Amino acid sequence: MLIDNTIHDTMFTPAGFTPAGYSPRHNPESSHNDGTPRYNKRNRLFISSKHDKLSYSNLTYYAAIRKCQIMNDPSDILSSWAEFRLNPPSSYLLNCLRHIHDATDIRGDAVFSPRVATLITTMIASRSYGQELYRLCGFMSAAAVSGIDAGALLLGGRATAARVNRLFDDASIPDTVHIVDRYIMLTAHTPAYQIDMARCPVILGLANFICEALGFDIFINIYDQLGQDTKPTAIKTISNDLSKQLYRFLGDHLPRSSERKITMLLQDYLASQISNDHHLSAVDVDDALIFDFWCAKSLDPEYSLKLYDTCLRAWISFRQGLELASHSSAHPDSLDDAAFRLDHLALRCFHNADYDQSIRDTGSAPALMQSSDTWMHDEKQTMRSAFHELTAPPIDTIKMLNNGEKDKLSLLLHADTHATALYRSLLRGVVFSPVQNRLTQALRDHPDNQPDMASMMPPENQPAYSAWLAEWRDIVNVARGCVQTACQRLIEARDMQGLQILMRQLSEQARGELAMLMQDKGLSETSADITAETMFAALDQGKTAPALKAECADIKKAARAYRRAGLKQPPAGINDPDVWYDRLYAAAELTEVIIEAMDQFLMHLAEVKNLDDQFKQDHAVFAEQFSRIYKSEEYND
Repeated sequence: MLIDNTIHDTMFTPAGFTPAGYSPRHNPESSHNDGTPRYNKRNRLFISSKHDKLSYSNLTYYAAIRKCQIMNDPSDILSSWAEFRLNPPSSYLLNCLRHIHDATDIRGDAVFSPRVATLITTMIASRSYGQELYRLCGFMSAAAVSGIDAGALLLGGRATAARVNRLFDDASIPDTVHIVDRYIMLTAHTPAYQIDMARCPVILGLANFICEALGFDIFINIYDQLGQDTKPTAIKTISNDLSKQLYRFLGDHLPRSSERKITMLLQDYLASQISNDHHLSAVDVDDALIFDFWCAKSLDPEYSLKLYDTCLRAWISFRQGLELASHSSAHPDSLDDAAFRLDHLALRCFHNADYDQSIRDTGSAPALMQSSDTWMHDEKQTMRSAFHELTAPPIDTIKMLNNGEKDKLSLLLHADTHATALYRSLLRGVVFSPVQNRLTQALRDHPDNQPDMASMMPPENQPAYSAWLAEWRDIVNVARGCVQTACQRLIEARDMQGLQILMRQLSEQARGELAMLMQDKGLSETSADITAETMFAALDQGKTAPALKAECADIKKAARAYRRAGLKQPPAGINDPDVWYDRLYAAAELTEVIIEAMDQFLMHLAEVKNLDDQFKQDHAVFAEQFSRIYKSEEYND
């Protein structure tokens, strides 16, 4: 959908913004009968680049977002590519790309437009930079031989053709370089090599990325070399050398070709299973498709997909990539022109879609300068993200889960929000993948003997799937006990954070009793003067509230049963109890996220009535497939 990309001056007036020297009478159609400006909502989604002289006496969201163009973060752009969901780029590479997205000039304006920043990201990720790299070397040669300073070229302001043109206007251009209309021409080439000034933003974006990735010293050295010789052979030699350095760098920070090959294999297989006019979506990846793919490819010596666990994890990641791509933040319609257009992400800044508010009138206004990271990552925390935080420093010193419990949750954590949709594949994975691992190890230890497959398979008459449900329920109960232990430690320390956990642990009846105790002290849940002392004083009166008393006693009893590291006393190296309390609360809060997700998953499985029958069916088909794999003459581990 295309809309006029100009916001007329009157659009700023209702929000408190008046362009210098502007009067509504200059445009009668833009004002009401009483002279007040008319607000045109059709133009709301766009930012004009023509409004440079604005009164900042009452800064509005329009002004704030003009100063900080909303960028598509590199991680969000690339995570919509299935291959990067399977094998994400390194954090270092993402930070190099983020430098392009977040770069600002001395006035705080974005150096690169969202269109250019996204183009650089996709160019690097797809390794399709060859032609642009040669163009960059030709451009640097023309700039260096003209005496243009590399720092002024890269850091002198916004990456626009107009700024580059001004630099060449002020430079001492030699005979080997001609500026004709909008072209930079290198006359030493036959025919003359032309560089369109319109490509300058992309050229400068690639140059900035090279500085970040390879180092500024390498860029300056190349810049100086190109300034000494503008001949085609010199530019070609330096371009090839730079391409090799960039190729080696990306080889360390992007997925290897074998990993990309598997991704393309999954994509081609999925496409072959659906009609040509059907758009790929996450729901197309289901239990049946995953199993059929494994049966077909596990016998193919060309691919290393014999292990069901490897195949399952790849498909889960691919499914997650499809879901993310379906609502990717990098919309094509925001990249089709040079205008800085606000997409749906920017609308999160507005409390009211019909009226622009002053930053002074709200306590949750965006910062004038804000990283694209801040804008992009505000989604609800999931089980996997909570687990990663829980097992990372400094919270990992609080042992809410032991290593055995983590291993049993590994596949569920990998599936994350897709666990319910793929529950049967996950049950197959936790039951039959260990069997396949034992078979593989037996063949490695005794390659001349066929393993006893029957002894390694779980008994067919035992409810293996139901047993795993019981295992997961036990882990949830243990995790809940650890949360209650952290809660009790904080309550004993009279820390307000303990009461926050307690309120989430109590039943509705117990919370109601606590609210009544607060009312008896003249307080309400919305009182502004509630302190830890008053809350704990109300809690101490819990002896008169039967449900509250019983549940607090249960929490206290649970705390005596769990003596894991970090729960009973501060971990080694922590001398400040407040630090320990903060980590206890953070660990408990993250564990609650995992518990909630697990409860929902187990609740769904509890409604599956034929779980044991499914196990018997899977037992037969897995036994048959294992026999094909490990008794095949073509099998080579």
